[in-house]
Amino acid sequence: MRKKKTKKLAISIAAMAAVAANAVAVSNPAQAAAASNAEKLVVKAEKLAGSLKWQVSYEYRKKAFPKNELDYPNMKLFNEVKAALKAAREEVKKLKGKEREVFEARLSQNVQVYVDRAISYIDAVSAGKKIEAKTNTLRQLISSNIINAKTETAYHDLTKEIRRQSPVFSKVYGVSTRSAFFETYMKPAQQVKDTALYPISIKIATDRLDTALKENKLDQAIYHKNRIEKLLSDGLKLGVLKENSTLLKSVLAYVNPVKSQFDKRFVVFNANSTAADKPTTFGGTATEVKKYDQTIIIIAGKDQYIKLANAEVNGNIIIKGNETGAGTVYLENVKVNKVNNQGGAIVVDDVADHSLHQKNVTAEELKVNDANGANIVAEEGTKIKTLNLTETAGTKGTLILDSKEKGAYEVVSIGTKGSEPSKGVELKGDFSNTKVEVTGEGSQVKITKDTVVKEIEAKTATKIEAEQGSKVQAINLVAEKAGQKIELKGDLKEATVTVKNANAQIVVAKDTVVKEIKKDSSVTGSIEVTNNGTIQTSTGVTVINKDGGKTGSGGTTDNSGGTVVIPPDTTAPTVSLVSGNQITLGDDIVVRMNELGTVYLVPSNETPSNKSALETLVTNGNARKAAVSAINTDIKISTTGLTSGTYKVYAVDIAGNVSNPTEIVTLTPFELTIMHTNDTHAHLDNIARRITAIKQVRQAHPNSLLLDAGDVFTGTLYFNEFNGLADLEFMNLAKYDAMTFGNHEFDKGTATLANFVKDAKFPFVSANVDFSKDANLKARFNNSVSSNPENGQIYNGIIKKVNGEKIGIFGLTTAETEVISSPGDDVVFENYIEEAKEAVKAFEAQGVNKIIALTHIGFDDGGGDNDLTLAKEVEGIDIIVGGHSHTTLAKPVVDTTGEEPTIIVQANEYSKYLGTLDVEFDKNGKVIGHDGKLIDIDKKVNNAYELQDDPEAAQILATKYKPKVEEKQNTIVGQAAVDLIGGNPPARVGETNLGNLITDAMLAKAKTINPNTVIALQNGGGIRATVPAGNITLAKILEVMPFGNSLGIMRLTGAEIKEALEFSVKDVPKPFGGFLQVSGMKFTYDSRKLVGERVLTVEVNEGGKYVPLDPSKTYVVATNTFTAKGGDGYTMFEKAYKEGRVSEPGYVDWEMFKDYITAQPNQTVNPSVEGRIVDVATAIMPVNAADFSGTAESPKVHNGNVSVDVTGVSKLEYATVKGDLYLKGNTDIVLDHVTVEGETYFID
Repeated sequence: MRKKKTKKLAISIAAMAAVAANAVAVSNPAQAAAASNAEKLVVKAEKLAGSLKWQVSYEYRKKAFPKNELDYPNMKLFNEVKAALKAAREEVKKLKGKEREVFEARLSQNVQVYVDRAISYIDAVSAGKKIEAKTNTLRQLISSNIINAKTETAYHDLTKEIRRQSPVFSKVYGVSTRSAFFETYMKPAQQVKDTALYPISIKIATDRLDTALKENKLDQAIYHKNRIEKLLSDGLKLGVLKENSTLLKSVLAYVNPVKSQFDKRFVVFNANSTAADKPTTFGGTATEVKKYDQTIIIIAGKDQYIKLANAEVNGNIIIKGNETGAGTVYLENVKVNKVNNQGGAIVVDDVADHSLHQKNVTAEELKVNDANGANIVAEEGTKIKTLNLTETAGTKGTLILDSKEKGAYEVVSIGTKGSEPSKGVELKGDFSNTKVEVTGEGSQVKITKDTVVKEIEAKTATKIEAEQGSKVQAINLVAEKAGQKIELKGDLKEATVTVKNANAQIVVAKDTVVKEIKKDSSVTGSIEVTNNGTIQTSTGVTVINKDGGKTGSGGTTDNSGGTVVIPPDTTAPTVSLVSGNQITLGDDIVVRMNELGTVYLVPSNETPSNKSALETLVTNGNARKAAVSAINTDIKISTTGLTSGTYKVYAVDIAGNVSNPTEIVTLTPFELTIMHTNDTHAHLDNIARRITAIKQVRQAHPNSLLLDAGDVFTGTLYFNEFNGLADLEFMNLAKYDAMTFGNHEFDKGTATLANFVKDAKFPFVSANVDFSKDANLKARFNNSVSSNPENGQIYNGIIKKVNGEKIGIFGLTTAETEVISSPGDDVVFENYIEEAKEAVKAFEAQGVNKIIALTHIGFDDGGGDNDLTLAKEVEGIDIIVGGHSHTTLAKPVVDTTGEEPTIIVQANEYSKYLGTLDVEFDKNGKVIGHDGKLIDIDKKVNNAYELQDDPEAAQILATKYKPKVEEKQNTIVGQAAVDLIGGNPPARVGETNLGNLITDAMLAKAKTINPNTVIALQNGGGIRATVPAGNITLAKILEVMPFGNSLGIMRLTGAEIKEALEFSVKDVPKPFGGFLQVSGMKFTYDSRKLVGERVLTVEVNEGGKYVPLDPSKTYVVATNTFTAKGGDGYTMFEKAYKEGRVSEPGYVDWEMFKDYITAQPNQTVNPSVEGRIVDVATAIMPVNAADFSGTAESPKVHNGNVSVDVTGVSKLEYATVKGDLYLKGNTDIVLDHVTVEGETYFID
């Protein structure tokens, strides 16, 4: 026993007032009276609760209230129970010790539990009635067979109500009662919804068909028309729509007027056969021709066959493929007429290699647009005035024109431009009554063996090649531009070539025989022909024989009349550089040559001595070449696909002479600078400095892009006042190239977002968000990758050209948006991995090998999608510009999982930084070098900002936006009944009422996102000031919480929480910014103990009852993302974050706090210190004398300072007090086997 030497200490009442306030009195008459009164009130509450219990039981109600099984309980009784509970609790609070504990336990177990059940039941009844009302509205409309916009709205309203209210049912106590709610409200709602699904889906598709028709978007019209037909078919098969039902008639009444508009203009024939000998057949019969007064659309997918026969079409025929590819089309006994100067054409947009077969077909025009090549066959009886190959036709494949009928075409116009993938146009069969015109620059025209061609007229640079055994009667050269090269090759021994102007550079290729080349009598001036083959006769032209070229012995030579035979050329040409000596890979090198021929760009370590060696280098991919069709003019040599290094240019003339090389040209890698921002959250106070930084980077790096990774919305008063349009004005001013959507872009629904999108002077990218059904954004949504994107439009991805190089940019948005924001039911979030793969595939199909993913999914976020996973799972992404997790990547992170590296960047938050990434690409689009940094927008030097304000941006901010924000800051949010204590040191050393209020607000918001959240934590350093009692202004809230930290939801074990609490109190009694204010839990600690061993007890509020923390259990814990990422040294949280156990819904702390205050009754808060955090080293805990003593076998241990009222007690025994002991009422008390680690005091 330890006892003070002085048996009695005179301790003044004033000095011990605080201690006396905590002392506990033992039983006395007053205590007994209070206990008796408490007993009566507790019993009353228990009896009332016993009655309430049955009011919320389905099993009871279905017998007692058969007509109102799931109606509200007796609300009078419910309110009486609440009042009785409140009264009993007030009386019980007057008691102390075991009596109080017993009564509190009875109230909790016998009363509160039934009140809670009743609240859940009442909420469910309210939710059910809301669903029922929406259900009845839709049921009435569907039952009345009304299909219109009102019905569609009712359908969407019910869908939203079900989503909003159905979670309430799961909280109802009792399996049978929960099931009854689902049966009574959810099942009928779902049944009505299912009944309406097909009618409404058909209505929506009909509206979209109507829009497509009005906008003349044929492909979309076809898609929606086919969708309507499929929905009708499926609805009938499933029995949702019934034949001859009034509902079906109403649906058709809505569909038919729009469909009739389509049907007036188009008839669609779809192939479904994959057998070449049994094509899907439409049309009439051999004895009865079917007439159509509309344009016919024929659709055949990959490996499909379709036939239109015995038909007369007063319009056009349009031939298309589908999403699987293209098929084979047969036209037989088909006449296509022009009516009122409209129609009469067969248009081929897409067909397969077996392509289009025509037999007994007549038309004004056959127009081929198919870029992939085609096989167009004209059989007997086919008569078409003009076959027109457009500029796009055959750009990626070979076009074969097979004419089995003499005179099938009067004119064949070849407008196809020459390109690397193009294999040109092949003429096959009988064109003896056909004039062939070549108008596409660079076209290659091949005449196959046994083919007869009446006349070819070349109007531009082209190559005409005739296979051995072909017969070409006449070739007219009418080049429209000076210097255009026309090459003649092959078996032209029956062809008379007439030169009709002096523009063309005419070349006869090696092993070519030409019957005659002559100058037309209308041409003045000299004509030169470079000859590498044999010209049997030449008249009026100068023939320059090269490389074995000669005039045939059978030809006519008139040396005096104009035919001049020149000896072989042995003089080497000259070539000079026009462009500089340093070129960026992807740019063209520009040279000039003094003769016709070819120029070659060759690695400087190569020393080719002849044309063959140069051609080998080109074939191997190490060199590039370009034809010279006009002397002393600028010739561009492409560097695309080459590697960086030093090169020289050689020239080879038509005779094969090789020039000396030019001086060295250095090719440097293609360099791209990406400027990036993310999660700016309407922080515009530094926008003028951000724009200055952007302009500085652009000036230093012209090859640049400016991208934003989302969450421009929400976070400051600039957004509250201007709904993002203030941010947009500055983004337009800064000339952003693209933006993806963050979850907060949907916070105010898609109507607000649509206003933002429409005024943007840049496009948006979002590959995994489908807006096609959203009323506000569907008109701006393009489910495609665009190489020509428009401002204010949404695409899966876009292709930007930077210094001639194609850059693909696609967007991704976190799927968490569905639950943490308000996108609405019509916005669909798709699998981000699958959509990323599709985007990469689409880019690569368009020849793009530099691909950027602009994402708002988080760097290593635990919400189910993140950049690290994306980089590992999707091959082909070069750069990920990210957002959502507010991560500060001071240097880029490189993922090397795939064949090529993926660079990941992110620029923290709130416009604190402008991120920059400099990347170098090789010829294949692989990143071969990179460097990234974050430019600190708010950096100061000598107390002045390093970046100066951009004058224009500063003026806009100061005059248009800032005044309204400053005015708004004086808005009164609510009232504080007491001082709200924060700041340093109060919030950094112990529990404060403001800390409790802030964490309560955080916990309330987190529960709306994840109902399993039970704890909230706030670092005291983030509570910067005290709020005096009275008006709470927005400015004061922002002073308390100036950082704008956002919400993070963690999954932690009990052991990790205990570890965090130990870290929280490590510095007590010294202030620590990481000291945690808490909600949903309480804990005690002893600041006298060693660091790491201070926390004594931890309890968590589960279902209204505090239970001990379970070290092995996983808890859902809310905090701010600063703390969740390990701020203030919380390594256990940092570990959870890195392991993906933290999600970031993104709500800003001050806004959550503001909303919580405004939601309180009368917008008034009156928080108190509740004992959530107790330091037993300084607290005095009252203990009843009867509870103080233990036994010899089981002594009691009391943590901290303890006070005991020992009036009437003679002895305390077998106990240890780990602090001070305060005794009151009996100074002669005996302490037997009592150890006091502090001091013992007697209180008068």
